[in-house]
Amino acid sequence: MYLEQKLEEMQDQLKQLTQFMMLMMPDLRSKKDVMHFLKISHPTMQKYMEEGRIKKGVHYFEDDDGDIEFVPEQIIAFRAKGMGKRISKSKAEMADEVLSKMGITT
Repeated sequence: MYLEQKLEEMQDQLKQLTQFMMLMMPDLRSKKDVMHFLKISHPTMQKYMEEGRIKKGVHYFEDDDGDIEFVPEQIIAFRAKGMGKRISKSKAEMADEVLSKMGITT
């Protein structure tokens, strides 16, 4: 019984922490917000999109009006993995593990 209570408490705390994180997370749907979050300039953003570091259909999509909308979870994963740069396998694995615990798939 004691173990079940502790697990329930931990689940409640995890839910509260997740809710808090969601409140603090910036809205990463617009190009301006994504550039600010990634700390890159407009030309760098264009370069990343042209080079395919930021991929259409993965990191962003175009709506029926042709407007670009970014996928916040994928932008967070992109930054966590080193923004498309070559990084050590152990860091990439750690980033995947942290993101998967948050429910974000890459």
